[in-house]
Amino acid sequence: MRHRHKGQDIVNWHQLAHSKEYIDVLQRVNDNTDGPKGAFSIRNIARMSLVYDKFPGEWHGPGSISMVLRDLNRLYQPCIDLQIVHFSDGLVYFDKVRAAGCKPVYNWINKKSDY
Repeated sequence: MRHRHKGQDIVNWHQLAHSKEYIDVLQRVNDNTDGPKGAFSIRNIARMSLVYDKFPGEWHGPGSISMVLRDLNRLYQPCIDLQIVHFSDGLVYFDKVRAAGCKPVYNWINKKSDY
């Protein structure tokens, strides 16, 4: 879907707009869809934010929004293979990532596909 030309990303929007994956992502953040279909919509984010004493219009930092998205993902389960793992102390605990059922990804530091 992405092409490189002289060091710049060029997106084939016509091809992208007709892909199933793109439409699925758009439906997950669609503000006109409430509940599971629009799992990550602004309405659902605002509603779930009330649990963390954040009211509509208040700023979310990276920690609070990741907790809200994690909870929305647990509540609605919009994708079978999507897991959101939140670490509040800035460290990544690979045993917790594995326990969440996340698949291994390429580790750029060790140059291998394992954690």
